[in-house]
Amino acid sequence: MNTQSIKLSLIEWLLQSDEKTLLKIDKIRKSSKLAVPEFQPMPIEELEKRALESENDIANGRVTSLDNLMNEIKGW
Repeated sequence: MNTQSIKLSLIEWLLQSDEKTLLKIDKIRKSSKLAVPEFQPMPIEELEKRALESENDIANGRVTSLDNLMNEIKGW
């Protein structure tokens, strides 16, 4: 069974599911790391503030090298 057929099978099953089952599945979806967060647009003032803070950090050497970042990620 390929990915597309699995998706279609799940959709058909979901269409026939009761509310209790759907609520459980929705709870799993929301807690999943794969769930897409609901982003809100950032106000231009906040964006400008963050950009200035970033430039200040760079100017003052508060940065992490790519190698250090990659090593840190391995520990996550």
